[in-house]
Amino acid sequence: APKDHKTKGMVAALKAMNITSALFVCGETVNENFGRATSNIPHIDVLPVDGANVYDILRRDVLVLTKEAAEKLTERLSA
Repeated sequence: APKDHKTKGMVAALKAMNITSALFVCGETVNENFGRATSNIPHIDVLPVDGANVYDILRRDVLVLTKEAAEKLTERLSA
């Protein structure tokens, strides 16, 4: 989780990871600082695990899951 909600720092972090189009799927809630820092960055989406769907996943080049999101999606898809 980022230390603050500043977009500039998030842009630099994403650039360092060479991420220009991504969907981040978090746990049951989105970290407030992370959500704010990414909200104005084009082609970067952030969703709680319950909001993730196939359309959102396919419209971005990279899918990033938190450990909690991966576990919750596994539970949801195996039911």
